[in-house]
Amino acid sequence: MAKVNTISISNLKIHIISFDIPSPPSYGGVIDVYYKIKSLYQIGYHITLHCYEYNDRKVSDELKSFCKEIHVYKRNNFLPNPIDFYKPMIVFTRNHNQLLKRLLLDESPILFEGLHSTYFLNNEKLKNRIKIVRMHNIEHDYYKELAKNEVNFFKKTYYFVEALLLKRYEKVLENANAILAISLNDTQKLLKSYKNVFHINAFHGFETEKNTNSKYYALYHGKLNVNENEIAAKFLINNVFSKIDFPFLIAGNNPSMVLRRLAKKYKHTRIIKNPSMKQMSDLVHDAHLNILPTFQATGIKLKLLHVLYHGKFVIVNKQMIENTGLESLVIVANTPDQILEKIEIYENKTFEISEIEKRKNILAKYFNNDENAHKIHAIITDLK
Repeated sequence: MAKVNTISISNLKIHIISFDIPSPPSYGGVIDVYYKIKSLYQIGYHITLHCYEYNDRKVSDELKSFCKEIHVYKRNNFLPNPIDFYKPMIVFTRNHNQLLKRLLLDESPILFEGLHSTYFLNNEKLKNRIKIVRMHNIEHDYYKELAKNEVNFFKKTYYFVEALLLKRYEKVLENANAILAISLNDTQKLLKSYKNVFHINAFHGFETEKNTNSKYYALYHGKLNVNENEIAAKFLINNVFSKIDFPFLIAGNNPSMVLRRLAKKYKHTRIIKNPSMKQMSDLVHDAHLNILPTFQATGIKLKLLHVLYHGKFVIVNKQMIENTGLESLVIVANTPDQILEKIEIYENKTFEISEIEKRKNILAKYFNNDENAHKIHAIITDLK
């Protein structure tokens, strides 16, 4: 890859196709997209953004200030044409002819955000264009894990079928000039099948907080309507906090009735349903222990970055941290007994200012938005 050039860039155009409307920090899957757009804009790119409606998210004024043009499309929720029948649903529902027409108005490079947005990646009319795909995780692995953990028969079937379709569809990446993997683990997996893979870490908007004060509780947070996160929360209640009386909070969107009933069994456990962004930030900031196990080692969890920038002691398992470069910043515990042991060790320890400085230096090394934007520019320059 070309040497990263940190001088200002001007008059360069790029199309970005997002599976969702990027927004300011919201703990959704588009935070990487939002800050990537902002960073590319800041180094001089003129951005035409194409995105699909999702969850009633609106285009923010901030996003408008970073983009020369923004086009929002409705997803196609009808049954696919026969030619699309074997495409994954997350792909064929993001198919809009007006998008293709707009891409053909100039010769600018195209950045596809996730497999979701790659419907036109192998279109003959785009054959000679620079096409880059950002991979937020290994999608078929992600959906396979969702299927494995889902109890609802219909959802389980959907996830299973989608995983099979995604595994086969992934070969569409052969039409990309470059693939930008979000984690080192994903980079290594993708390199087994494709040659043009580059590791570009997650873009984000977090800043280190120099505050060592904390409150006496442990926190797990995430989108609780995602089964991966509900399973992690249940695991912590059943296997850890059912055995000790250390105060434990679970915060996130749309917790299930099953999870709420489970938390009510113990006086020291509590669920905070649908917290505001500020409330979530305060919970992370004030927690003495942020505990984040995961059972799906795909991509990188942005909530990990959140707690490292804003939180105090962080307990994770191997799947959450492996090959991130952040191993020295966390406390690793892989079993319930190990988590219990770490809680006992750290529950009365003071979080030191020296640890904040250590985090600041290491996080700046691996998660620098400006450097990552210049890396993308270097890749595009090499492809021309």
